[in-house]
Amino acid sequence: MNPVSYILSGLFGGYDSSYSAQPFYRHQLTYGQVELRNLWDYELKLSADDAFLLSAHLWELSRTEYQYFFAGRNCAYYLARALEVVTEKNLVSSSEWLVLPTQIIRRLKEADRDMVRSVTLNESEQKKMQEQFHRLDSESQVVVRKWISAGQDTALLESLNADEQKRVLITLASYYSFRERDEPGEASHQAANTRVLNLLMRLPSGNNHQITPSGSAPHGAQPESMVRLSASAFDGHSNQYSLTYRPTYYDRLQPHVGRLPQSALSMMEFEVSYQDDKLELDRLWLMNIEALNISATGLPADGGDSWLLRSGLQRNKLRDINANASLFLEGGLGKAWRFGELIPYAMLQGRLHTDEVTGDRHNATASVRAGLEGSLWNRKFYCEAESPSDWGIQ
Repeated sequence: MNPVSYILSGLFGGYDSSYSAQPFYRHQLTYGQVELRNLWDYELKLSADDAFLLSAHLWELSRTEYQYFFAGRNCAYYLARALEVVTEKNLVSSSEWLVLPTQIIRRLKEADRDMVRSVTLNESEQKKMQEQFHRLDSESQVVVRKWISAGQDTALLESLNADEQKRVLITLASYYSFRERDEPGEASHQAANTRVLNLLMRLPSGNNHQITPSGSAPHGAQPESMVRLSASAFDGHSNQYSLTYRPTYYDRLQPHVGRLPQSALSMMEFEVSYQDDKLELDRLWLMNIEALNISATGLPADGGDSWLLRSGLQRNKLRDINANASLFLEGGLGKAWRFGELIPYAMLQGRLHTDEVTGDRHNATASVRAGLEGSLWNRKFYCEAESPSDWGIQ
């Protein structure tokens, strides 16, 4: 199934869901090694009796199916309903139309419930490699880069003492393990990893490069919903006043605590405006996904192309103040780079749409977008420019 159909089916109840029991290690393997995603483990503070009661209750529910809605009646909602048998307090209300996993975790951690015993980060192979790389001194980092780019030359290790060599080789072993997960069919990564492990076995035993996982847990993130008021000025027209509401999740200006940095993910975000005595729906984004995908280490395959996927309805008022509400599907591909706190990026985008202006003779637009993201005085910002051109004249 293509991503657009998958997301729309999730939003509008196109799937069924049910309770199931699986070993936790399967999720650790799937998230950390197959999908290269970090997995946060919230251990609940349950007595033996409560754990037995919850297990029995979940077994009772195991044959029950529910219609799945991504934003409301989702996995978090039904899991919270099941947990209420041991919390003795409501975690969700049947009247809530928006229920998100981080909301449930926050409620479990509230002082009057205090249901979480511990929070543990299970790192992906990629994050483990990144942290090991950043803990190396600058000389060792140079050796790692040259080893990967210069064909695994063992002479590079001669400038390091035995402890430094070991830390470099441990980092390289993590790097090639990450590459094996990222490209399972590429035999060269396995061969390179085998060579690194053989060199490691010639050094004294023990791990002198053990890294304690670090990160910001999702429950500490900024709340997902957003309400914004704004004003715009147009030549020859009165000022426009707009109200924007985003039920979930985040944009690129929010702190990336518990989230992927330099990225955006929102669904059902809409904007209404008042101008020239008219109240109009200016925008309804069914989904908006954007990732600049910047490398954390500068090593090959760590990071990748920047991309964007967006769909919904929008009035292109930068083109015409009386623009129609146009249905559209938009995608983009590009690249971003980091220079300290500044991140320049560029993207080539394509957009299929209904008539944006009455009398239009095209339904496709290609554009080049360039921008700069960064931090200034502990405040995030980004600015960008876009140059569109008509494409596919009928």
